[in-house]
Amino acid sequence: MSEMPKRRRTTWIYSAFPVSVATGPVGTIIQLYLIYLNGQALGTIYGSFATAIFNGVSIPAALFWGVVTDRLHKRKSLIVLSYALIAVALVSYFFDRTTADTISRYGAISFVSMASATPLNLLIMETEQKRKWAHAFARL
Repeated sequence: MSEMPKRRRTTWIYSAFPVSVATGPVGTIIQLYLIYLNGQALGTIYGSFATAIFNGVSIPAALFWGVVTDRLHKRKSLIVLSYALIAVALVSYFFDRTTADTISRYGAISFVSMASATPLNLLIMETEQKRKWAHAFARL
C-alpha cells in the first residue's frame, strides 16, 4: 500500500493579504498626489507618466526576479524581502516632496513588488494539488 504524501502547510498564502491592502490604493494615491503637487492639467500628465513608468518597469522586473527565483530557490525569502522593501518604499513616501521623487518611488515599488509575484505563483503550484490551483490562485 502506498503512503499518502504529506500535505504542506499553505497558511503562508495569507501573508499576501495585508500587502495587497497596503499597495492596492497606491496607484490612485500617486495620481492624486501628483495633481496636488502640479495642478489638474500638469498633474494628470505626470500621473500618466508615472503609470507608464510603473508598467514599463514591471516587465523587465518580472524577468529579473524570475531569473533570481530560478537561481536561488529561496521562494519564501524572496517574498519576505519583497514585502520588506515595499514597506520601506511606502514609508519613504512621507519624505517625497517633488514630482520626480514620487514617480521614481512608484517605479521602485513596481520593481520590488515583482520580487514576490513569481515565488508566490511557484509556491502555490508546489503546495496545492493541480486540481486546486484555480482556487488557490483566486485566493491569492
